[in-house]
Amino acid sequence: SRRYQLPLSLIVIDADHFKRINDELGHAAGDAALVALARVLSERHRKTDVLARIGGEEFAVLLPNLGVAGARTLAEELRRRVENEGMVLPAANARVPRRLTVSCGVAELSTGDELDFDLLRRTDEMLYEAKKTRNCVG
Repeated sequence: SRRYQLPLSLIVIDADHFKRINDELGHAAGDAALVALARVLSERHRKTDVLARIGGEEFAVLLPNLGVAGARTLAEELRRRVENEGMVLPAANARVPRRLTVSCGVAELSTGDELDFDLLRRTDEMLYEAKKTRNCVG
């Protein structure tokens, strides 16, 4: 991306209230939620995109040749698909939501980035903002 001056964006996706799912419904429900999330995410990306689980309940999509506006559009589409098609949870009580939802952080590689981790750091900051509301794109 830097070499040819092409855009590169990143989406970091975090399952909302995942600790509650594990704590209240058990780890088998948490595992099922991760499988459902991975299924929905893998259904919608280009062959050039890289989808990966980066830890716990976090996934990332690296988007070569796509600017931040396109990445935000994709993140919103993924968020909606997870909410609508992801998984209905057997909520044990009001602390556990009925549907799996995600929050997304989006950023684009900047020419001013000195390290590749700057993109991840900025995307994480946007995710942190989204997690304040939950089920949204930051």
